[in-house]
Amino acid sequence: MTLQAFLYTLASGLVLGSLYALMATGLAVVWTTLGIFNFSHGVFISAGAYIAWQVADTAGWGLGLTVAAVTAVVSVFSIGILFQIFLIRPFQKKANLVLLAVITTLAGSSLLENTAILLWGGRSKQLPRVIDGNVSLFGVTISAHEGLIILLVPVLITMLWFFLHKTHLGLSMRAVAQNRESAELIGLNIQGLYMMAFGISAALAGLAGVFLGSIRFIT
Repeated sequence: MTLQAFLYTLASGLVLGSLYALMATGLAVVWTTLGIFNFSHGVFISAGAYIAWQVADTAGWGLGLTVAAVTAVVSVFSIGILFQIFLIRPFQKKANLVLLAVITTLAGSSLLENTAILLWGGRSKQLPRVIDGNVSLFGVTISAHEGLIILLVPVLITMLWFFLHKTHLGLSMRAVAQNRESAELIGLNIQGLYMMAFGISAALAGLAGVFLGSIRFIT
């Protein structure tokens, strides 16, 4: 492998790795706070991409990518909260919650996936890029959009860290993750914090979907 080929492979890996980090961070928020694995997380990513396409593309509402990205993140955040209310909360006091969460989130995933097929069909779609043009780094040329992803994702993850470690709401979520019973005893709103954790997780997935839908086909 030549040095040029290695650098191009490294750049591609940085782009996809940044997106995987964003997706995985969302999964980690639910896992650490609720102690369950959300099997609908992947479909949240797809939902973010499809909603953004509907808002941004001229075949949809044609409102532009900025409005589309905000709409997608807010919409998927809301979907995440609804999943927590209807698919997780009824089973939270069950001894086998982890297994039940697998079943309910898989069911929710199937529901969202088939809803997407009904609404948008099976044809491939693609979102416009956030910014046009190319950038060069160490002799490797990548799109400015991909460069923005590499720069923006660490900023977003740092902002999430700051939120979890420096704000009252974030510290409350961490307290619930560490000891739910003690958090209840000091008066924290456990259900509200669980909803927030699921919503933030879904919002991160939706944003990853917007970025991914701009460099890969949505199908």
